[in-house]
This record gives sequence, C-alpha cells and structure tokens, in this order.
Amino acid sequence: MCVRMATGMRIFRIINERDPQPISSAALADASGASKSMIAQNPTAGENFQTYMRSFQIRSPPWVDTFPVQEQIINFFQQTHADKATDAVLLVDVAGGRGQDIIHFRQKFQHVPGRLVLQDKSIAPATSKGSLDGIEVQTYDFFTPQPIQGESQSTRYSSIRARAYTFHHIFSDWSDDASAKILSKTVAAMTPGYSKLLLHELILPSENCSWQDAALDIIVMTSFSGQHRSENEWRSLLASIGLQNITFWYPPGLGNGIIEAVRGDPDTVESDARTRNPTYHTREGDYALPNDSIEYDRLSDQALGLSELMHNNFIHAPLRSPSLLIDIGCGTGTVTCQLGSTYPAAQIYGIDLSPVPAHQKPSNVEYIQGDIRTLLDTDPRRLPPGTADFVFSRLLILGMTDWAGYIRGAASLLKPGGWLEVQDYNMDYYLLGEHCSSSWGWVGALEAAAEKKGWDLRCGTNAKKYMQDAGLVDVQTKRYAVPFGTWNAGNAPETRRMGAHAAREYGVMYWHAIPKMVAGLGFTDEQVQAWKWEAKRTLAQEVGKEIYFYVTVGRKV
Repeated sequence: MCVRMATGMRIFRIINERDPQPISSAALADASGASKSMIAQNPTAGENFQTYMRSFQIRSPPWVDTFPVQEQIINFFQQTHADKATDAVLLVDVAGGRGQDIIHFRQKFQHVPGRLVLQDKSIAPATSKGSLDGIEVQTYDFFTPQPIQGESQSTRYSSIRARAYTFHHIFSDWSDDASAKILSKTVAAMTPGYSKLLLHELILPSENCSWQDAALDIIVMTSFSGQHRSENEWRSLLASIGLQNITFWYPPGLGNGIIEAVRGDPDTVESDARTRNPTYHTREGDYALPNDSIEYDRLSDQALGLSELMHNNFIHAPLRSPSLLIDIGCGTGTVTCQLGSTYPAAQIYGIDLSPVPAHQKPSNVEYIQGDIRTLLDTDPRRLPPGTADFVFSRLLILGMTDWAGYIRGAASLLKPGGWLEVQDYNMDYYLLGEHCSSSWGWVGALEAAAEKKGWDLRCGTNAKKYMQDAGLVDVQTKRYAVPFGTWNAGNAPETRRMGAHAAREYGVMYWHAIPKMVAGLGFTDEQVQAWKWEAKRTLAQEVGKEIYFYVTVGRKV
C-alpha cells in the first residue's frame, strides 16, 4: 500500500485532470507513461524486457523439469498418432520469446517424435541460430486466431493437431478481459478431449503473500494494467472461456505454478458422460457422486457459481470473532479456505469422506477425512462437543441418510450462541413458477430410492424443522432461484454463472448418480438407462426452468 501511494500520487492527479471518472488500472498505466506498446516499439526496451524475463524465470525451475510431461502429454500423443507422430504437432510455445522453454523441452525429450513450434509477435534475431534447430518458428500475434490447426487426416483428432499449447509468464501483464481474449484464440484451436493448455504463472496464496509477489502485483497493475491471480481467480478466468479439468501443479520456487486445463465442449460433455468411468469413495456407500478430478472441477465451478448467486455472501450466519469453525462435506475445500481467509484468527476444520485435493490453503485450515457421524465419537480432540462457533454444510442431499441425527450431532458441536448453517436443494423443479418434475420418471425413481435408503430429497426446506427439533432457535431460511441456463441473467446477473453450470453439468451429474442411487432396488438396466437420458433431457437449458437453493441458519441457546 505504501508503494502504491508513493508511486501513484502524480498518476491520480493526472487522471483526475483528464477525466474525473473512477480510476482503473488501465488509467494508471496510461497516466504513468508505461505501456506494452513501448516495448514493441523500442528495441532497447524489448531487449531489456527479454533479459528481465530470463532473470525472473531463474527463481523457479523450468516447467519441463517439474511437470509430468511424459504422463500428461507424451504418452497419449504417441498412442494417438502411432507411426505418424512425426507429422503431428506435439507442443506450441505461444509468445515464447527467444525459445528458452521449447529449447529445453527439445533437449529433454529429443527422442520423442512430433513437431515443436515457437510463436512470438517479434522473433528476435538470436532465435534464428542453431539453438532452434528442429523447432519451427512462427511470427504470431496472440490476439489473432491460432494458426496451428493442421491438415493431417491421420487420426480422429485431425482437425486440430497440437497436443499442448503453453504460455509462460504472460497473463500477469494483462487484465482478465484481455487475458480471456488472448486465451480464447488458442482455446478455439484446441481439440476437446485431446489438446491441453499449460500456463506457467505466478499463483498467489489466499493469504500471507510474500512481499516480492505483492510488489510485483502492484508493478504490473500500474505499468501494464495487469494482475496476479490466486487459485480461485485463475479458475474463474479459465472456466469463463470454456476450459475445464483445471489442475494446479506446484513445483519448488517462489509462488510459481503450472496450470493445466482442457477445452470443454457440449458434445464432448455428452460423450464424456457416456464413456467416463468415475471413481467413488465406495461403490456401496451412501454418497452418490464421484470423487474423481472431473467431479472436483465441477464442484469448484459450482462453488463459484453459488457464491455469485448469493451476492458473494458465501455464509449467512452472523458470526462475531469466532474461534472454531467446521465445514462438513467440504469437497474441494473451497468454502473451508474462504472461512480460513475470512477468519484468520480461528481454527477451521474441513471434513469429507474422501481426501481433499492438494491445493494452497490458509495456515489455519486443517482437513479431516471421515464420516462426521463417526468422527463425533472417535475424534474428541479436534471435535469436542460444545466448542464450535459455527458448523456448516452444503449440498449433502445426495449423501446424508439420517438428517435428523446429523443435525443433532452438528448441533452438539456448537457452544452456546454458536450457529449451524445448512445450504441445500429440494428435488423439485419448476417451469414458469409451476412445479414440473412430478411426472419425471427419474425423479420418481430417486424418491423411491430415498424412501428405501434414507435420503431426504426435501432437505433444503426440511432443515428448518430438523434444527428446531434439535433445540436451535432463531431459525431462518432464505431461498435462491437457480435457473437452467442464462435466460434470466439480464434481469439477475448474479444468476449467470450458476445457471450456465446447472444447464451444463446437472444432467451429466445425474447420469452417474442415478445408477448408484437406485442400485439394489430391482430396476432393470433398460429402466435405469431410460432415466439417465430423461435426466439429461429434462435438465437442459430451458427458459423459465428453475430449482431452488435454500440456506437455513439456527442458533444454539
């Protein structure tokens, strides 16, 4: 903040004299006289910039040495192209400068066939020397369509041949809007299910950022209208342009990481629904959804959508200086980490049946693997009764089989004055305000399964009674409408992301949940298959179609 104020006094004055409007980071760059065009137009500045980038990259090892290239990139490339791999593009280094990354890649994997392509807007003379033997060099402006889209007819991936597109320390210099425009040109050239995007970038922690990274964040904002990003900010940016399966890799080094993603596609999503073989916590367990990386990506995107839907009020309980908070069924840990960042002086426990995927987390967050109903008796050290200020759960509808017992157990963890919060759906769908799902066969099948196995498919509204029966007071419920699609985004912009998620993902989600939920009830394979297709059809985007998301809070006396 001191740096920002010291460097900004003159800048703010100039901006105000030009146009007394709200100050943007673009305006800061313009008023200070710094811009990316200065580098493009000034050869000395460009050379100095390349030298700086090389020195900056010394602080972390090359991505080729830390990312599992063989497993994640090369193996499938060789399997796909077989004896014609020499003609196919293995790697495109976009805006690769003098080619230091792609040269290192070629040296390390020189035995692997496949074309290597270096692209940059201005190819320096030094890049034409022998160090680039075996590497194709293209002059390319990344605001224009990606040219590597090939003509090979040798495989089912013939329309777009590149296996991987890489960017290295590019997007800190650009705003989200500009970054989305840059990336969308390459995303359009990616083959769904085959091409991968790899970004080697600075990934800020959610708290306790180093002074070096904080200073760099200010510098790129004032100089280039850019920004550094946290995990959640990267996920939001990449998901907004149709990328999915977003995975973070953290090699040794100060703040740097590698972000891996693939292109989503409606046809591919449907194909993946049919061919995917997901993993589960247990095949026989109560929880009906998978625990694989595809599901973790869906959960992360859903969390962002729900946060926007609720106007970024990710919790509703009125907490004051809490010391112990518990997130039950924490999934990917998104809400757990939000709690940790919001209440840095508190201890936060996230509990889930499956291990939480590795990621950066606040220092006050700890994960516990297990079933809360068992942990209440077996882990009194971390979960002693009567000590928590806040107990939270979200979307346990497809996993909890004893809601009354669960609420009593969660309430037992609370100290007097502590709050319990439940966020969940009802299995009820509406079209233009009228209930429309009573005739859907797949919903009827799940209701029959719930009656046999103990799920409560109306837990969103029933949570209020469960809390009152457990002795909680001041119990209140708030309802949010989740549209299927973005048809209401003009009137309610906060619904855009969650509406897109619901229409894109919920049919696929139930494609996998239905067989597990109805297993052992005597239904035929033909019936189950018909319900899967019906779920995909009935949960597609449709104007006026909604499901309600309920948030219920209660206080212990």
